[in-house]
Formats: sequence, structure tokens, C-alpha cells
Amino acid sequence: MDKSLTPAEALELAGRATAAAARPVPPPDWYGPAIGAVFLAQGLVIGTAMQFDLDWLMIVGCAMVGPVIGALAGAVSRLSGVVNRPSPAAAKVAVRTAFAIALVELGLGGLGWWAGLPMLLVGAVAGAAAGGVFWRAMRGVTEQIRRECPEDGR
Repeated sequence: MDKSLTPAEALELAGRATAAAARPVPPPDWYGPAIGAVFLAQGLVIGTAMQFDLDWLMIVGCAMVGPVIGALAGAVSRLSGVVNRPSPAAAKVAVRTAFAIALVELGLGGLGWWAGLPMLLVGAVAGAAAGGVFWRAMRGVTEQIRRECPEDGR
């Protein structure tokens, strides 16, 4: 037996659904380490390319990051069944994190190159550090969302 909703009940239900859809959802626990692993892989590929003078491999190392991170981000944004849009605060974190990752990778890579260290090692360290920056940023975002939306229960 189907029970019809009154107009007031339908409006209340629609309001609750709209509020639930607008509430930020923390990324899953695997997201930070997965993206961190992508940066580590990129560092290893670029370090290998530089150490063994393989220009084509450097192109692969640079080109692989965007599609892989995009695929992971797309999967995460659809986990709840509804595409979740990032909040304006998340955009600020994303910009700061991107600059921090670039600074870490370029800074460590430049120092390692200047010191004459093996580039495979330098790439691994720079990639791992960049991945760690991303992972820490995601932990911060998750903590902020859980503070702002404690009723979420996740």
C-alpha cells in the first residue's frame, strides 16, 4: 500500500534531501595514500628518466599524473551515488596543496641535482615527500569536515 505524501511532507523531505546533498563528504581513508603513491611513482619514473637519460620516460612520468589523479578524484566524487561538488574552502586547500607539492618536488629535486646525488634516489624522495604533503592535506580536509558535520557519523 502506497501512502501519498502531503505537500508539506514532500517539501520537508525535499529540504532534507537538498541539505544532505549539500553537506560535504570526507574523502575515503584510501584517497590520500593512493594519490601519494601516484606522486611517488611519478618521482621514481622521472628520477629513472633523468639518471639514465631517457627523455621519453620523462614525458611519460609527467603525463601520467593528471589522468591517474583525475580518475581517482572522479571515483571519489561519485562514491555516494551523487556527484559531490567541492566547497569553496576545499578550493583554497587545493591551491595551497598544489603549490606546496610543486615547491617540495622542485626544491628537493633541485637540491639533489645540485648535490650530484643519483637522480633515481632524488626522484623517489621528492615523490614521496610530495605524496606526504598531499596525504597530510587530505587528513586536514577530512578532520575539518568531521568537525563541521559531526552528525555525519563517519
